[in-house]
Amino acid sequence: MISTDSIPTERFSYHSLHLSTGLPLLETTQQLVLDHSTGYSMVIDWQQQMIRNATTFTEEELAVVFTLASNWPSYVPYGTLMINEAGEGPTPSQIDDARAARYLETLIAPLKALIETCRAKLHTLGLDISEIDQYGYRLARLNEREEGRH
Repeated sequence: MISTDSIPTERFSYHSLHLSTGLPLLETTQQLVLDHSTGYSMVIDWQQQMIRNATTFTEEELAVVFTLASNWPSYVPYGTLMINEAGEGPTPSQIDDARAARYLETLIAPLKALIETCRAKLHTLGLDISEIDQYGYRLARLNEREEGRH
């Protein structure tokens, strides 16, 4: 789905997922650490010097999780998440047309399947992916999805 061009050249990326305002996804002493070489990803508590949880993502899953983590707390539009290896994806107007013609679900079906595999793995890290109704996805707290959608 996402072009591997969006993956950083550094082996590790660090995401605090904590803001002074709003609902943080992790405690202030914790970070989501993504290993772009192996896909091994973990939530580390730096104060306690321990790995809280860990999982492994495929290259395609890691690209989605990295994009969501890098853009948090904002959501990421479907088109951004659907960019293929050639760097191409549906344009915003194509997505709008699909939404208007009621075939958006068909257009984004491959993305939805990928999001579900990412979601299952993120649950082990205490995180989730929340859909922003017919527009895109964003990282969320694991229990936020059950509390209601936006």
